Amino acid sequence: MFEEYPIRRELEENEFTGYVRTVFEASQLGKVGFEPASMDLIHVLPVKTWKEVVRGHLSSDYRDQLRRWAAWFQELATSEIRKLALSIFPREMCRGREYRKTKGRATWTLSRHGDI
Repeated sequence: MFEEYPIRRELEENEFTGYVRTVFEASQLGKVGFEPASMDLIHVLPVKTWKEVVRGHLSSDYRDQLRRWAAWFQELATSEIRKLALSIFPREMCRGREYRKTKGRATWTLSRHGDI
């Protein structure tokens, strides 16, 4: 499943926001006035499960299981997530971001992006 990440969430213009803006503005979405954003991979679900999630008719037990699955997925090593993404999507669509919390500050700053 993907989650939209509007680049306005970034605290400052950086290489990542510039890249997204360039790609987005060249796409059909940019031509009709949508806000520049990336689609971030949150977790992977089997198709049958995804259909149930989309329908929105989930029991509380099922929702708990989905939360546990999503939590497990987020704990995977970056290298494993990268392998998974590269097996599903074209290489040029698989880019990553890494943030670091600056000592003494309460904010996270983008430290690198791209083919991570």
